[in-house]
Amino acid sequence: MLLLGEGEPKKTEEGLMWLEHAGGLGEFQAFRLLADCYENGYYDVPVNGEKAALWRGRLEEYERLNPPSPSVRYSIEDAVS
Repeated sequence: MLLLGEGEPKKTEEGLMWLEHAGGLGEFQAFRLLADCYENGYYDVPVNGEKAALWRGRLEEYERLNPPSPSVRYSIEDAVS
């Protein structure tokens, strides 16, 4: 909300501070948002390759250690046969 200015004036620095705090505590969704912000300059965040690489690395490590569970696939053929 701070990065977008929802409900109050936009505060990019404060929003980044809270996201980095969450990332430091291991919140994987913060890893993704921080990596994207620092790589692409989203939400007026200054592009920073070093920070982008740090958070992208944390995200990749998290995904390696916590792979998504396989999704269930349904088929029309199975239902008809």
